[in-house]
Amino acid sequence: MIKATSRQRGIINAIISSNGYVSGNQFLPFASLAGLPFMFVLITPLARGDFFRTFVIGVIVVGAGLLIGTNMSPLFTEAALAAKFAIPDGATMISSIDYGSSPLPWLIVKLTEFKTIGIGALIASTVGLMLWNRSIIIKEDQGTDESNNSSSDLGQAN
Repeated sequence: MIKATSRQRGIINAIISSNGYVSGNQFLPFASLAGLPFMFVLITPLARGDFFRTFVIGVIVVGAGLLIGTNMSPLFTEAALAAKFAIPDGATMISSIDYGSSPLPWLIVKLTEFKTIGIGALIASTVGLMLWNRSIIIKEDQGTDESNNSSSDLGQAN
């Protein structure tokens, strides 16, 4: 059995406590609590290992995730009902903080609500990101080729 560290328990307690402070939140992530500390693990390098900065950034990210999860809950509930999932008594909507609180899928879902214009924007942004990524790869390859050529020239000079 894996036990949570005191930092992980502190993070989880803070997140449960902050649920009431996020205006518009109607989502209480009980089943997803085990995955929350892993969100903070991904934030730690951005905060250069500083626990306080990691905690503050993490609480902001989780707060935004709670709002996204609340916003995505009708879609998750509809999918669960279609799959004949037994929704717990007293729950009107279900969602997930692990999967339902990710900003990229939320953005994609929201853009597709605009039908042709939204899908066109998704296609255009995808093509734009592909071209941008390709230009970065080509620049890196040219830099690698130049460094290889200069090192081989040095080897021939000796």
